[in-house]
Amino acid sequence: MSDSADPMLAHGREVLASQPFSVMVGADLAAPVATSEYKINYLRPAIGDTLIARLGEGS
Repeated sequence: MSDSADPMLAHGREVLASQPFSVMVGADLAAPVATSEYKINYLRPAIGDTLIARLGEGS
C-alpha cells in the first residue's frame, strides 16, 4: 500500500507493526501472562502538518 495517495493520513499499521513481535515474545514465555488489546476509534482523518495524540481521563 502506498502513502502517495494521501500523505496527510495516519494509518493503524504503525500500531499493527508491533503485534508480530508481541506474539513472538509471548510464545517463548513458559508462564502464563496477561494480554493487552489495541483499539483505535477513527473519528475523522488527521489533516495538517502535525499529528498530536492526547490521552485524557476516561480514555
